[in-house]
Amino acid sequence: MSDLYALELRVRIRDALSDAEAAGLRRHLGLGPGPAGPAATAASLPVAYGDGGADGGSGTEDDEYPLLGGRGPAHRIGGTLTADLAPDGTVTARQELHPDDFHDVGLLLAWLAARADSPGPTVVVGTLRFHESSVARPLTVTGGAVDWPA
Repeated sequence: MSDLYALELRVRIRDALSDAEAAGLRRHLGLGPGPAGPAATAASLPVAYGDGGADGGSGTEDDEYPLLGGRGPAHRIGGTLTADLAPDGTVTARQELHPDDFHDVGLLLAWLAARADSPGPTVVVGTLRFHESSVARPLTVTGGAVDWPA
């Protein structure tokens, strides 16, 4: 796990989420169980499975894991891992992220960017820095795709 990144996320959602969307988002933030069955599909949130598949991959719902659910001491980036959904609709997270998780987390970030209170062709969703660097760069979503580092 030498290629870890520090992801610092902050997105304020402009409109109220449906109950299914809010439950699915809370699940991905490690704040509780997400919707099961048809509600998960209705929420249109990405689903990540323990085998690394996404959006209906070869895993099962029992294998689903929260994308930004890390808690406690960080292994390589220093500080603490956290994630939260504030009552005003602001989503914040500080997570260690491996490039193998960029695809699945990117789906969630694109979902959040589409609902951000600062709409536009490019939405800043937070910052990203390589764990050995002291310089974080803005993490953006443009046209539904995350602009990950090269």
